[in-house]
Amino acid sequence: MTQPSWDDFRIAYLLAKSGTLTKAGKLLQMNHATVLRHINRLEEALDTKLFIRHQRGYQLTDAGELMVKGIPDIQKSLRVVMRKLPLIF
Repeated sequence: MTQPSWDDFRIAYLLAKSGTLTKAGKLLQMNHATVLRHINRLEEALDTKLFIRHQRGYQLTDAGELMVKGIPDIQKSLRVVMRKLPLIF
């Protein structure tokens, strides 16, 4: 099993918020196929399905809901660290 990347989590979060690969791709300024590759890689790394695929978009599984609830706290922690770094150097 490979280690999940933060970028894959970030992309999955935006897919969850936007609902479709195309909308997420536009927000991320990348092709929808690239978004799908990131989602597939993350689900493979976690060995867990985060999304249920529908013709009209993507819906979160229970595991996906758990991921989405945790991402804002992680983003907040990263912002705190980024603000502190210039003070150290």
